[in-house]
Amino acid sequence: MAELILMRRSEEIMHYPLHQATTRIGRGVNNDIAFPEAERQISRFHALVENRKDTFWLRDLTGHGILVNQESQREVVLNEGDVFSVGQWELVFRLQSQAQNQPTIIQRDADTLPMIENSPAIQVGLLSFEQDGRQRELQLEQGAIQIGSSTQAEICINNSYISGFHCRIFYKQGRYHIRDLESRNGVWLNGIKVVEAEIPDQAEIYLGKFPLQFRYLSVVETETPDMEIPGFAGIVSQDAAMERLFTLIKRMADNDLPVFIQGESGVGKELVARALHNESSRRSLPFVAFNCGAISHDLIGSFLFGHEKGAFTGASQARVGAFEEAGEGTLFLDEIGDMPLEQQVALLRVLEGGSFRRVGGVQEKISAARVITATHRNLAEGVREGWFREDLFYRISVLQLPIPPLRERPGDILLLADFFLQHFAGQRGLRFSEAARAKLQVYGWPGNVRELRNTIQRALVMTNGLDIGPDDIMLQAVSFAGGGNSTQEPSPVSLEETEKQTILQALEASKWVVSDAAKILSISRSSLYNKMKRLNIEHRK
Repeated sequence: MAELILMRRSEEIMHYPLHQATTRIGRGVNNDIAFPEAERQISRFHALVENRKDTFWLRDLTGHGILVNQESQREVVLNEGDVFSVGQWELVFRLQSQAQNQPTIIQRDADTLPMIENSPAIQVGLLSFEQDGRQRELQLEQGAIQIGSSTQAEICINNSYISGFHCRIFYKQGRYHIRDLESRNGVWLNGIKVVEAEIPDQAEIYLGKFPLQFRYLSVVETETPDMEIPGFAGIVSQDAAMERLFTLIKRMADNDLPVFIQGESGVGKELVARALHNESSRRSLPFVAFNCGAISHDLIGSFLFGHEKGAFTGASQARVGAFEEAGEGTLFLDEIGDMPLEQQVALLRVLEGGSFRRVGGVQEKISAARVITATHRNLAEGVREGWFREDLFYRISVLQLPIPPLRERPGDILLLADFFLQHFAGQRGLRFSEAARAKLQVYGWPGNVRELRNTIQRALVMTNGLDIGPDDIMLQAVSFAGGGNSTQEPSPVSLEETEKQTILQALEASKWVVSDAAKILSISRSSLYNKMKRLNIEHRK
C-alpha cells in the first residue's frame, strides 16, 4: 500500500497509508491529514492526493503551487521517493509502506489463531555511560528519546555540563541519529561538534564534557506479533453496540437488494459499505465510491452515468461513469441526501429498470452493480419537505444498516485511539499517558471516528517526547452535549449544564482527584475548584 511519510526537521513523525481514492491535506479537522489550526502557513485545504487507477496525483489547492522536489507544481504524478512541502513540513511519497508492526484487525469469530510473522531484521543501539560511580547501559527503542538534566527527560543525567533537555537520539531508516536541542555546551560526535548527525558504530559522544559511548548490537531477528485489534471486516470495535451491525453485515453481504446505511458524519459509513462488498461474492469485482455532495450538481449526471464526446461544453472526449466502472461489482453512493431531484429521477430509473444512458448518448447500457447508499441527513424528513423523492427513498432503503455513533460505543474510544496511534506513528514508539487516555474517554466526540482519528494525528504532530500527554490532545473548543443525531435535533442544553457534565465526567474518570481532573480539562486546579463551587459540585472524598 502506498503511503505518505510526514517529516519535521528530518525526523519521521507520522506514516499515513493512502488507502482512499482521495486524501485531503490541510489545516483543520475536515482534512484526512489534519494539521493544527496554529500552523497558519498551511492553507485550510492545502493539497489533494488522488488515486487514479493506482497512479497517484498531487494537486495544489492553494492557487500558488506546491514545491515538489524543489520545483513548483500545480498538478503532478507522484513517483517513489518524491518529496513535497506543506508549510514547514516535508511529505515523502512511498509506493510501498515501510512502516513496521502495523495493527491487524482480528475477527473474533475466526476459527484459527492469528498468524505471527517475523519482523524484518533491525539494528539495536546500546548507550553506556558512568553515573554515580557505576556504569549504566541502556538499550534504545526505535522511537525518540531526550537526554538532559531535567527529570522530565527520558534519560536524566545530573551533570553541570548538561542542559535540561540537551539532545535527542532518534531512529530513522535503520540507523540512530543525534540532534542538539540548542544546549549550552553543545554535542560532540567522535570529536566533531554537530547539530544533527547519524551515529556510527562504536561512537564516542560528548554532551559538553560528559562522555557517553554508543554501539550497535549485532543485527537481531525478533518474532513479535502484529498488534491485534478486535473487529470485523476491517472495522475496529470491541463494543457490544457494534455486534448487531456485524451480524447484519454478514446477513446482507450476499443479497443483491439495495442497502441504505444510516449514520452521523464521521462514523464510518464507507468502511461499512466496503465490508458489505468484501464479505460478498462480489469481493473480486470493483468497488466504486461516489460522494454525491462533493461534485457540482451540474456534473453529477456525467460522473454517475458517463458522457459522450461533445455532450456539453468541455466534453472533449467520452467518459465512463461510476455505474459502468463498477460493472458487476458494488457502487457506493455516499451522501445521497445531497443529490439534486433531477438526478434522483435518473437514479430511480437505473434501480428499477437496470439501464441508463450516458449524457448525450442514445445507446442503452445495462447495470448489474449492487447499489449501496448512505447519508447523515434525515431522508424521511426530506421526503416530507420535498427535497427527496419518496419513491427513491423506499427503493434504496429495502435493507437498512444503522451505525451507532462513537459516544454510544464507549468501549471503542481507547481501542480506536490505540489503533490510530499504532497505524500512524511508524517506528516512534509513542504511548498515551493515563491523563491523556482519561481525556479521550470523557469527551463526547461529535465528529465521531473521523474526529478521533484527526485528534490522534494532531497529537503526533504536537508531542515531542515518547508520552502523549493531555495537552497534546487538542479537542474542539465547543463540545455538543449528546452529539449530533441524523434523525432528530439535539435537545437544547445550557452552556452551564454542558460545563457541569464535562467536569463531572473528568472527576469520575480521575476518581475525584481534583488535580488529575484539572489536567484532563487542561485548566489549573484552582480554576477547577472555582468552577465546582459555582456549579454546586460537591467534592467526594
